[in-house]
Amino acid sequence: MKQNSTCDELERRVQELEKELHDARFLTEEIMTYMTEGLVLTDMQGTVTFINQRLLEMLGYLPGQIIGKSWLEMVPPGQLTIARAAEARRAQGHTDRYEIVLRRKNGHEFPVMIGAGPRFDKHSGEFIGTMGVVTDISERRQAEDELRKYEWLIEKEIPPADTDAPVFETVYGDITALNTRRLILEGVGKENLAEMAADVMALLDTSLAVYEANGDYAYGVFKSSWCQFLDTASFHLCGTNDVGKALSCGKWLCHDNCWNDSAQTAMVSGKPSDIECVGGIRLYAVPIFAEKKVIGSVNIGYGNPPQDDDTLARLAEKYHIDLDQLRAKANAYKPRPEFIIELGKRRCQHMARMIGKIIERRQAEKSRQKYQKDLEKRNHFIQTILDNLPIGLAVNSIDEGQAIYINKQFEQIYGWPREQIKDIDTFFHKAYPDPAYREKIMTRVFEDTASGDPEKMAWDGVEITRQDGEKRVVSAKNIPLQEQNLMISTVQDITENTKLQNQLLQARKMESVGRLAGGVAHDFNNMLGVILGHVEFALEKIGENHDLSAGLKEIQTAARRSADLTKQLLTFARKQIISPRPLNLNDTVESMLNMLRRLIGEDIDLVWKPAAHSWTVKMDPSQIDQILANLCINARDAIAGVGRLTIETGKKTFDEQYCRENAGFIPGDYALLSVSDNGCGMDRDTLKNLFEPFFTTKEMGKGTGLGLATIYGIVKQNSGFINVYSEPGQGSTFNIYLPRFAAEGREPGDIPREKTAAAGTETILVVEDEPAILRMTCMMLEQKGYTVLPAATPAEALEKVENHSCAIDLLLSDVVLPEMSGRDLAGQIMGLCPGIRILFMSGYTADVIAHQGVLDNGMAFIQKPFSMHDLLGKVRGVLDMAPE
Repeated sequence: MKQNSTCDELERRVQELEKELHDARFLTEEIMTYMTEGLVLTDMQGTVTFINQRLLEMLGYLPGQIIGKSWLEMVPPGQLTIARAAEARRAQGHTDRYEIVLRRKNGHEFPVMIGAGPRFDKHSGEFIGTMGVVTDISERRQAEDELRKYEWLIEKEIPPADTDAPVFETVYGDITALNTRRLILEGVGKENLAEMAADVMALLDTSLAVYEANGDYAYGVFKSSWCQFLDTASFHLCGTNDVGKALSCGKWLCHDNCWNDSAQTAMVSGKPSDIECVGGIRLYAVPIFAEKKVIGSVNIGYGNPPQDDDTLARLAEKYHIDLDQLRAKANAYKPRPEFIIELGKRRCQHMARMIGKIIERRQAEKSRQKYQKDLEKRNHFIQTILDNLPIGLAVNSIDEGQAIYINKQFEQIYGWPREQIKDIDTFFHKAYPDPAYREKIMTRVFEDTASGDPEKMAWDGVEITRQDGEKRVVSAKNIPLQEQNLMISTVQDITENTKLQNQLLQARKMESVGRLAGGVAHDFNNMLGVILGHVEFALEKIGENHDLSAGLKEIQTAARRSADLTKQLLTFARKQIISPRPLNLNDTVESMLNMLRRLIGEDIDLVWKPAAHSWTVKMDPSQIDQILANLCINARDAIAGVGRLTIETGKKTFDEQYCRENAGFIPGDYALLSVSDNGCGMDRDTLKNLFEPFFTTKEMGKGTGLGLATIYGIVKQNSGFINVYSEPGQGSTFNIYLPRFAAEGREPGDIPREKTAAAGTETILVVEDEPAILRMTCMMLEQKGYTVLPAATPAEALEKVENHSCAIDLLLSDVVLPEMSGRDLAGQIMGLCPGIRILFMSGYTADVIAHQGVLDNGMAFIQKPFSMHDLLGKVRGVLDMAPE
């Protein structure tokens, strides 16, 4: 029994000791867990076996995330040497205190003080691990930094920013002059950049550069003699004073390192870059953002120049400079504490942000201004459309009856200024002055509008009275916008349409008037010229007192009116805005030649034959361009394969007699612009429709039919004339006559005094296939005493030569004739009449005809149209030439 009692007592005592031990362990763990300092236990390999709550909070981990990991994982790479040395001392049984930096889970680093000692096995005494007490000394470090900062500031080591201090002048001058991008340079300005840089340099006193996104310098400054010395030396390594070449040669070490290695790295990554400088200090670069895009960077040099001779010797060798001078520059720099360098970096970041914000504001302002201009343009565009609508438009307030907007066409139709018809009552009183009619119209309009029926709110055939008393017929319509309290009113002047409706029967009989004008009016005009010429001959013969004189003058007046009418039918009005100015026709054409050659292609030879002294004309130069471009395109299309196109200038004076015989011409001096080609030519039907709008001989999709109509309109708009000569297979010639500029010489209406034409008695054979021209030419010659043999065809001409008993002195022949050419006809007649003189006539230029082989160079030639004076003078000259 006594033995059992002793066992029970021992067992109870053991249990009490185990409880006390458990309680002691629990208390120890509680103390370790909740103590105000961090506590960590590691094994021999440095693996964490225990970590308390305080240290977990410092590091930002949960318990399960630390236990079993190496303690060195909490240490940044730069601090591993310190940590491993401490672990080695612990394994040797040493206890010490040391400062080190730890890294939190989020990557942030913070300074700590660690008091650490070894742990030994209580039985064997062997080293089993480490116990460390960790204290966060961030606040203490911050206080110490602040204290050092104030001590440094009190010693006045940092001078205030001085923007007026003398700036170091580099040997290569102002490098920003090469800036081509200029976004930062012009957007921020040199003065602002200098002020910002001064704040940074007041701290670091080294160097600063501001780059554009393409690497151009927006600003640069060197403060320390170290940076100045090395930059100058590296520039001399380039072996050139050309800054542009130096920048790209790869030998400008300071520039290449700052831009290629530092600035570009920051701009590409979008984050600050901090690298070792080739010049022995460090480079820090901050990208500049504007509207989330990198537009450049701010770069600074910082840190202390190297002091050891080995490094200085390597730099001296690399930069090809004196070692003693380099050492002196290194010693001259006053070192900056770490916190000043960090402050300089923050100012650098602030500078980059400020530049970005300024650029953003400038860009926003430019965008705003552009938007404002675009808005103004759009409003002007809309206003222009509304003001130039072919219908009148007014917008009125329904409740107040006031006009909010009235366009120009509305004013023109009603004939009243918009200021005088802004309210409904005034408008009705002015547009409908007759009370009874006004009441009728107002009642109808108000009732129809009140119905809300769109079909009823349209009125045709309403008669209005304009301010000048003229009555017009209009078609009006109202469009209500009830939600906006607006009424849109449109009006069209249908006076002419009403007249056309009243003349419907006549209009149907004349439904081809447009094509008739283009197809018949030209020939009709020529016939009127013949009529006027014959009347002129008759009036000269019978005298003023003859009984038939009055009747002939009536015929003359009617013919002239008819000529004016055909002239109106042939007019295709141009209404474009032009800017006429005096032009030298030769200079204007020459400036177009290269473009025209490209236009017509290499297969076509373009020949330019300027007159020796061309007259000045007054017109828009772009119109000359239009004329030449359209004519050259037509010529190109008319030539199959290889061909020739000739552009000539000249002078032409039309006297009164010529203008009497050729309807539509005005006496005066004219500059001639002639364009000729040796293409397929045109038949008479094509010539009749040539200037008719939308008439074209080209296949579908190749032409609009507006080219020649446009030329015609331009020429007429400038009071000029255009004549076309063409035959199938013989090419075409366009002669354009433009009035001589009045300021250069006499006015177009100032006519040269006519000379008496030379008469003769010789016999002349005239060959012309156009009957009216044949008759008129014969009459001109006969009136001056010549004997004339007319022939309409080559066959008739040969027959008259064979049957005529007397000698024929002169053959006057058109170049292009049916059956055979004028040249071939002349050859046959010369075989029959060996001594006969030859004079050719044609609408083509002599040069083009000679090039085509129709007329030999040097043969007598007169170009159509010609006056009696010109014809008689040419005939007399050929007849009086010495025989060959």
